[in-house]
Amino acid sequence: MRLKINLLLAFLSVFFILILGRLFSISVLGHGKFLKLAENQHWASYELPARRGDIFSSDGYPLATTEILYMLYGEPKKITDGKKTSRIICSVLTENSQKCVSDIKEKLSLDLTFLILRHGISLQEKDKILLNNLSGIGFEEEPRRSYPEKKLLGSVLGYVAKDESGKERGYFGLEGFYNGDLEGRAGRMVEEKDALGVPIPYGEFRKIPPSDGSALVTTIDRSLQYLAERKIKEGVIRYGAETGTIIIMEPASGAILAMANYPFSDPGKPSNKDDSPLEIDSPLWNIAISSSYEPGSVVKALTVASGLEIRAINENSHFYDEGPMEIGGYTIDTWDGKHYGDETVTSILQHSNNIGAAMIGQRIGIKNLRSHFAKFGLGVFTGVDLEGEAAGELKEVLDWYPIDLATASFGQGLSVTPLQITSAFSAIFNNGILMKPKLVKELKKGNASKTIQNKKIGRVISPDVSKKVVGLLTQAVSGGESKYYNLPNYKIAGKTGTAQIPVGGKYDPTLTNATFVGFFPSSSKFVMLVKIERPSTSPYAAETAVPLWMETAKELAIYFGVSPDL
Repeated sequence: MRLKINLLLAFLSVFFILILGRLFSISVLGHGKFLKLAENQHWASYELPARRGDIFSSDGYPLATTEILYMLYGEPKKITDGKKTSRIICSVLTENSQKCVSDIKEKLSLDLTFLILRHGISLQEKDKILLNNLSGIGFEEEPRRSYPEKKLLGSVLGYVAKDESGKERGYFGLEGFYNGDLEGRAGRMVEEKDALGVPIPYGEFRKIPPSDGSALVTTIDRSLQYLAERKIKEGVIRYGAETGTIIIMEPASGAILAMANYPFSDPGKPSNKDDSPLEIDSPLWNIAISSSYEPGSVVKALTVASGLEIRAINENSHFYDEGPMEIGGYTIDTWDGKHYGDETVTSILQHSNNIGAAMIGQRIGIKNLRSHFAKFGLGVFTGVDLEGEAAGELKEVLDWYPIDLATASFGQGLSVTPLQITSAFSAIFNNGILMKPKLVKELKKGNASKTIQNKKIGRVISPDVSKKVVGLLTQAVSGGESKYYNLPNYKIAGKTGTAQIPVGGKYDPTLTNATFVGFFPSSSKFVMLVKIERPSTSPYAAETAVPLWMETAKELAIYFGVSPDL
């Protein structure tokens, strides 16, 4: 008997402890949670969207801004004549009069403190309604993203759309990368409601204002962006290409002054493509950062720079091209089938000689060449402040074979983005220092501002090697395959790249990516890349990307005030 009583007491004690524990969990540990639940049951809430921060060009012109529409709301308790109020509102909105009046009148007859009557009211409609001095009627801003320049910089800006929860956010480009800064914090209008969810007629009504997002001031020079977009469209159409890209970068800072892709994209209509027949992977596909490709002979400049840096070669090194080169069962030949015998480093660049570049690569070695390519930023994210960047591909050392060393030396068997190549050439011109590319130079919110500092990634080559490579690239242009299109009276340093596109596991000689990247050695204002994908008039960069680069550079020389050298 005593055992049973003890067991009962023990059971009751445990039960009592569990009850106390549960009460402690609810009242103390879960206080915040259940308070929130109670508030949600007690208050009706209407979100007031924050104004998204504007995006400006470097000279302060709006590239993305916010068009303000308005939400029309009513406070029925303050309205004496619902029918008259309804008629006035509907006469301004020019909706189906009878249906509109009936709908608004019915809403205003409800025994509520606050209710929404209409969304998307224009400023003109709002002002006309306010002229009637209607009591119990008010407005709240409803921001909507707007792009004043339509397609200008479209694929770089990104776009704004609703996510799965119905909340608007930025996607791709600047809108996506800086979404947290741009979107701000939404506000709320709240009113008390009863247990059934019905607003309490004389309950409390309050407003929590939104906090607007920060504005971005970009590095984009609007005049240069117009120029780049005009020229790349002309080039793609003229050469029967599928896509094209122009990037103009300031080498000393990494600031991107222009980034143009064709076909264009309209950030205000992200579901619509340009009138070109090209199908691209995304409505706002930014070829400059998102599309990787085998760059071809532009990489020979990086191979030469790497060889000079580790002293595997010097400016006076000689190589003998006696014909096609056999490596590991593969045959390497020059792009045009011509062979020049004794070749210097200068003539290898001028002739864009694959065999000569492969020989330089052999002197450098797999480990060193791969390491230097990575230092130049190939195969790694540049860190540019745009959502949607690709890293390209640069195989690990253990995955390289002798044939990989040879082909990588002249820009095949690896993949890069146009921005990576532009950054690498900027490092060559910037005394060997690689800068992080950037699109935004300042964040602004109210009277406060934050400057985005230039960021040095690291030294790739010495200043001495930098100077030597600039000289070699100048000779490559003056005496190379681009000489027929060179600007008269100007010295230009640069390199062409004609890379066959792999199709079905083999390179198709009729399908190429044509690239030219270069700069004026006498001016530190810019490095510019021009890339044309699959030109049909000629597969060669010297006959497509080069003349387009020269035409654009001629206008840049005037814009930047670059004096002739000759």
